Amino acid sequence: MIIRKKYTVEIAHVLKNSYTERCQSLHGHRGIIEVFLERKGNLDKNGMVIDFSMLKKGTPIGDFINSFDHSFVMEKDSEHKMYIKSKFDRWIEMFDVPAAENLSLIIHYYIDKLIKNHPFYEEYKNFVKCNSVIYHETDTGYAQTQIEDLLQNLERKIQFSESIMRDWAYPVKDYTWDLYTYLE
Repeated sequence: MIIRKKYTVEIAHVLKNSYTERCQSLHGHRGIIEVFLERKGNLDKNGMVIDFSMLKKGTPIGDFINSFDHSFVMEKDSEHKMYIKSKFDRWIEMFDVPAAENLSLIIHYYIDKLIKNHPFYEEYKNFVKCNSVIYHETDTGYAQTQIEDLLQNLERKIQFSESIMRDWAYPVKDYTWDLYTYLE
């Protein structure tokens, strides 16, 4: 069985090599993120794949998704990186171009890692997995990942600003923390 949780975020980015000149400038999107969680076999004791309350703000997955809201998402080698980090509180640095396809991939990757490795989801880690993620960049365009897309040998590291991490209900001690390293 599969369930879906939908989130809305406001994301800014620059796509420096885009075919569209507008996208090569700083711009934003009202992104809609749809997360599809799958459970094989029996449902839990409450007849659920996973309780939806385990996905809202104040939980590891909810806080992870909320990290993207009102944030500037940039590529690691962005020419604007130093300026963004010095002027803005909410930024996310990723090793991939922050296009819809890569945002869908990175969100899918980390949600699956959170379910499998975060103590908050201990009772679900052997039964629930992230089946798919859809990232709607516009009303008419989206990127969707499936489980098999995660098998690509792509870099999946991501770094959050201190301001973002302070908002997490499950904070970490060291603000140089790298989610990728923590979950491996």
